[in-house]
Amino acid sequence: AIIPGRLDNIFLTPVLNDVGFIAVYVYIKGIPTIVSVDDYLPVYHCNHSLIFSHRSRDGSLWAVFYEKILAKIAVNYETLYDDYDASYGYLNPLSSFDLLLGCPGKMIPLMPLKTNVRNAYNLIYESIVKNQYVMIA
Repeated sequence: AIIPGRLDNIFLTPVLNDVGFIAVYVYIKGIPTIVSVDDYLPVYHCNHSLIFSHRSRDGSLWAVFYEKILAKIAVNYETLYDDYDASYGYLNPLSSFDLLLGCPGKMIPLMPLKTNVRNAYNLIYESIVKNQYVMIA
């Protein structure tokens, strides 16, 4: 996360542990829920690199494990990436953002703003100033 501490209260297990599981708070249909997964990640057999999400630039794995949590909620990775989840209807990026926040997020689609970079920057800046959670897609 760009702003330090925003994710601190989401992960119940902030570091990898000997028990072998990760637990996070998510909001399913607005209800705070604890979801846990083991710490095994899907990797390619040939080179052991991660199949789906990858470590962030700073080396953290929170996004990789959050993706695994989303895959568990969506039944598996296949249904997650097919954008279909039987319990939610369609799981799009904004709905996965809402799972993380527990409140409606603000998604700023950049494609319509592609020709107006200043307008895109202003929308993002205004949201951050208002301390809103922003997803840029």
